[in-house]
Amino acid sequence: VLVGAAAAATMWLHTLAGHAGAAASMRWFNVGVQWLHLLAVAVWIGGLLWLLLGIRGRESAERAVAIQRFSRLAGIALAAVAVTGLLRALNEVGGPADWRRLIDTSFGIAMLIKVGLFAGLVALGARNRYVNVPGIARGSRPMTSLRRTVGAELLLAAGVLGVTGVLTQLPPASSVASAARRPIPQQVVVRGNDFATSLRVRLVVTPGTVGPNAFAATVTDYDTGRPVDASRVSMMFNLEGRPDLGSPTMELSRARGGLWAGRGTVISMDGRWNISVLVQGPAGSVEVPLAFTPRLPPERIQVSRAPGQPTLYTIALAGGGSLQAYVDPGREGNNTVHFTFFQASGNEQPIASASATAVAPSGSPEELPLIRFDAGHFVANTKLVAGHWRFRIQATTRNGTVYEAYFEQHILR
Repeated sequence: VLVGAAAAATMWLHTLAGHAGAAASMRWFNVGVQWLHLLAVAVWIGGLLWLLLGIRGRESAERAVAIQRFSRLAGIALAAVAVTGLLRALNEVGGPADWRRLIDTSFGIAMLIKVGLFAGLVALGARNRYVNVPGIARGSRPMTSLRRTVGAELLLAAGVLGVTGVLTQLPPASSVASAARRPIPQQVVVRGNDFATSLRVRLVVTPGTVGPNAFAATVTDYDTGRPVDASRVSMMFNLEGRPDLGSPTMELSRARGGLWAGRGTVISMDGRWNISVLVQGPAGSVEVPLAFTPRLPPERIQVSRAPGQPTLYTIALAGGGSLQAYVDPGREGNNTVHFTFFQASGNEQPIASASATAVAPSGSPEELPLIRFDAGHFVANTKLVAGHWRFRIQATTRNGTVYEAYFEQHILR
């Protein structure tokens, strides 16, 4: 009894730290269902191991009665596993309208593999219950038949447990879909002209975020606005304050409608990028300087201000969690930037790893060295100048969920 109680308590703690404990809604219901699921699996699969050990040696009437008793218990446990597993799958994948996630996400594919192995277990269990166990009770089937089937069940159960281990490290399909629904800006448009005011360039960057982008440039005469008959257009990029990134270049190709287009991942970090557009025309080459700052997805953020206290930013995260952040004291000089992650329940969200950056008023990005204060609380000591700053953090939970958030604050003199 003591061993069983200790195992059940351990399973409860494991459940609180898993996907069910991070649920956005009905957290305690999900935790309870997951705990019952683990208990039922323990009775069923753990009982199979003891059954295999218990049916060694010579057959007896007493042993046949014990086998029948476990068969009934295993049937109840199997039903509990199926019902609780279905409830957890609906929570982590979604209803019938969302079942495409089973093939569109890594979590869904792993779930299908687990269901397939579970179906094999059910088939073997049915053979035991309706063929082997009655045959042993009547004395018409040898015990070796039951041993072989139970051994096969344990092999399949090992596969199920292995896939379950993989599932615990993947973000649930519903969380992936929720994050994918976050609206992302479609494009950023920047304009500029050369120093001699002979050319204008309009550059459209799609989607205009850090990472892969499509670039489309329109080159026109400064006075007339007519397209310029250029023979070559190229761009050179550099991020302010980060000479270590070099000056990557991109050659644009002539496209329809007088556009010059290209694709690439030259925008590799948050911050203000200087873009030099080099236009080769009949009269020579002209350089047009542009300034580009990547856009970030819009956020649901609450700002709380109180006299004598740092401004507090509460940012909603996917799955119902939140991030609370603030800069203390928020004035020019030495400051401490705080980031604390919370679950939907209000408890602190344990974080496995995190990294943060700050974009200065000049547009130059700076890495914020994070110090862990608690499981989900990080701070960074840094020196800030007066002006508008943007603070950004990326964190990964212990179950593999990735959070990205940012806030902006004007640092006073």
